[in-house]
Amino acid sequence: MPERHPQSVIFEEFRREREDSENIKQHDTILVILGNPPYNGYAGIAKIEEERDLTNAYRYSVEGIPPPEGQGLNELYVRFLRVAERRIAQNASGTGIVCFITNYSWLYGSSHTTMRHHYLEAFQKVLIDNLNGDKYSTGKKTPEGLPDPSAFSTPQNREGIQVGTAINTLVRNLGTPSAVVYLRDLWGIHKLQQLLDESQSFLEPTYNRIDPNPALGYPFADRVHSSGYVSWPRLPELFPLSFPGIKTSRDSLVVDIDREHLEVRIQHYLSADVTDVEMAALVPAAMMSSAQFRAREVRTLLRAKGYVPSQIVRFCYRPFDLRWLYWEPTTELLDRKREDYVANSFGQTGFVIAQISRTGYKPPQITRSLIDLNATDGGANCYQQLRRPTTLFSGESAEQNLSAAAIAWLSDDERSNGSLFFHAISIMHTPRYRSENDGALLSDWPRIPLPATAYLLTRSAELGRRLVELLDAESAVQFGTEWTFLGTLKLPRDSDLNESLKITADWGRRGQGSTVMPAPGRATPRPWTDEEQRKIARLAVAQSLRPEDAQALVGGTCVDIYLNGDAMWSAVPVNVWNYTLGGYQVLKKWLSYREFDLLGRALRADEAAYFTQVVRRIAAILLMGPKLDANYQAVLPTAVGLSPS
Repeated sequence: MPERHPQSVIFEEFRREREDSENIKQHDTILVILGNPPYNGYAGIAKIEEERDLTNAYRYSVEGIPPPEGQGLNELYVRFLRVAERRIAQNASGTGIVCFITNYSWLYGSSHTTMRHHYLEAFQKVLIDNLNGDKYSTGKKTPEGLPDPSAFSTPQNREGIQVGTAINTLVRNLGTPSAVVYLRDLWGIHKLQQLLDESQSFLEPTYNRIDPNPALGYPFADRVHSSGYVSWPRLPELFPLSFPGIKTSRDSLVVDIDREHLEVRIQHYLSADVTDVEMAALVPAAMMSSAQFRAREVRTLLRAKGYVPSQIVRFCYRPFDLRWLYWEPTTELLDRKREDYVANSFGQTGFVIAQISRTGYKPPQITRSLIDLNATDGGANCYQQLRRPTTLFSGESAEQNLSAAAIAWLSDDERSNGSLFFHAISIMHTPRYRSENDGALLSDWPRIPLPATAYLLTRSAELGRRLVELLDAESAVQFGTEWTFLGTLKLPRDSDLNESLKITADWGRRGQGSTVMPAPGRATPRPWTDEEQRKIARLAVAQSLRPEDAQALVGGTCVDIYLNGDAMWSAVPVNVWNYTLGGYQVLKKWLSYREFDLLGRALRADEAAYFTQVVRRIAAILLMGPKLDANYQAVLPTAVGLSPS
């Protein structure tokens, strides 16, 4: 029995109650365990061995399901669930109930695949009352767009906690067949009242029975996908090498839009003539210590090393937002330096995607530069086309980043020209693929259907190469004259160019610390003019589309985007303006960082032209939708998986 608490000496009633409860816990049979365990995603790995061992049962791999990945098993509530499961499972009667309200991420998270498998083995019935109310995945909105607060909302805090929650009831009864999972979703502002009404009546709640799929990790959630989806290989089964993005944690010191500004700042940081106090005033983050960053010690070490110009490298900070990074490999200046990633990056193409995003599936970005971890919601992972040689006898040339099974499946020519890499990109950007497999794409890496013929693979790869050209901010993509009316920069007559290119329309504001928050800006929606509609028709012909289809793809209206009170980019299609990549509204996010009060200067002419080009790149991506869908439909009927290697 645990040691007595000091208060038990003072309060005799507390002592007796505590000892009675400990006797029950240690010696009596417990049939029901109820609880609301703490949620703490930053609890980390338990320091006490007994507590650490609690979740070991959920960390091993089970044949036939994806292995646990990520840090989700470090959540505190998982340890409580393990204690409850273990206590009920040891009952001699083979019966018992666990009922906890918890963070709902374990229902489908990639960290919890073995955990869910465990419960299907240990319990005979699983009932999930999904209370939703998540800030990240749904924005605390119902499917109809109405308010959906947390179950823990109060009159003082109507939003409640940020994460979604679920009531999980696990029933053990060894006299019944294997586990059955039932699910229902509760939405809106009246869900707690609904639960109360049900508890006070004889009405049975209505659940839907679901059949968790082992290939998807047994998600305890509805997961819509096409019939062949689970037979297709996951990304890591095709391209085994990927790297998480660089985590700086000190952007205001080591990242900048302007290379010359970054050079000056780093030289100040490394200068013996600039005191720590002066540096803290210039860039507070530079001298702010944390558990992972000893600010003064790092600065002292780097002063001795000196400034290294070659460590300033191109950096993909956000989608279509290229900057400069001072990549310092020898100290804690960067929280996550990703040395292996940098060593494998030699100006080659990579696609960037998150394994899981709380706000839904995000098609990949493309970059030849190093990528920021936060370039995509859920954490950026870069799959590169090539990898450095892995043996002494492989010569100097890089190898294709392919698994043994993928190499065996491809012909020699297909292996060498990257066809599978570009095919995967075309599939992951296909609208129909995304809609048909929307549920499955929430839980894990995308699965890629493999074309049954070389012709289909080649045709799909060609589409992927075009997407790479459009999505790579460093590519020299060219547009014909039929595109010139989209996103055209219009300046006042006889105006001063520097004044006209100042962004002062309130697109961005400084947040806490060095963060930048998007602001409303000035975007004026309007219908297409007759002349613009004629230009859309000509553009449609050039893209082998009907005018009405082209207009539906880019948007039935357009938006004029103002830099300030006078200058604007005109005729930005509304779907282009609203286009998101990595979870960010691309054009608005780019503008927010370049507000004059934040950037400290006007746009350069090439930057204003770049915005126009991004408008046209996004429009071209949207217009590819029908071709991508047709390609997917051609691949689908005879799509194959990989043979075991």
